[in-house]
Amino acid sequence: MMDFFANLNPKIVLSALGQQVELRPQQSAEKSITEALMGLEEVAKTFKEPVVVVMDEFQQIGVLSQYHAVEASIRHAVERSEYVAYVFSGSNRHLLSQMFNDKSRPFYHLCELMKLDRIAPQHYRDFIQIAAKKQWKKMLSEDALNEILKLTERHTYYVNALCRQLWKLEKCPTFHQVQECWTLSVSEQYPWIADEVGRLTPNQRLILAALAYQPTMNLQSQAFSKRIGLSPSSIKTAMKPLSDRDLIYQDDQSVYHVLDPAMLTYLKSISAFQFED
Repeated sequence: MMDFFANLNPKIVLSALGQQVELRPQQSAEKSITEALMGLEEVAKTFKEPVVVVMDEFQQIGVLSQYHAVEASIRHAVERSEYVAYVFSGSNRHLLSQMFNDKSRPFYHLCELMKLDRIAPQHYRDFIQIAAKKQWKKMLSEDALNEILKLTERHTYYVNALCRQLWKLEKCPTFHQVQECWTLSVSEQYPWIADEVGRLTPNQRLILAALAYQPTMNLQSQAFSKRIGLSPSSIKTAMKPLSDRDLIYQDDQSVYHVLDPAMLTYLKSISAFQFED
């Protein structure tokens, strides 16, 4: 291992978790990245063992000042890899799409793209009920279970966050306890949500609040335009930043929704009567 990464000043570190190799490059980041990944390829090739490199929240590379050079250095290694497979994942679909679909970016058409939709309701239902029976020796009521899926909109982070609260209860939670725990979970998110919403323009906030009240298929339709009091052209202008920041999304029926369930609850609480017919 030391020989394969000799140019990167490797150091073996022993810890309770086992052995680790630390690399301390003294050259440019771009060259170091390429050498590290190609060194890993040589290790895998020598031992004839397949290796998988997973880079999570990969879109964050795009915010670096030298993102183009970093992306190019990674592509150089990926294209020459035989024993190393790469998985690039992230939570911001818009930024990831830019990285892999923009002809001017190094990652253009480099990988097979795979979109992961939200976990299907039945899979969540089965898993949650097994966990409930293990915890309380009984399953959740249908009302309570449906409310979990409804409030979280099957967003993985929020399903986990809400269930963490519920699983602290001594007894199997009721429908109302699910609502109470959701309110508690969401209230903890309010500071960053208020800050995020506060950074939007008035038109962007208006569209977001309207979608929280009622998801819509055609944001530039006359009906939606009339309901929120903005022209179709103004709506089109305001939509792009909302999409770029991953605040809204289209489901498989092409209906626009607010992406974050906690933000959805927050927006409903501050605009409850604004969009009533």
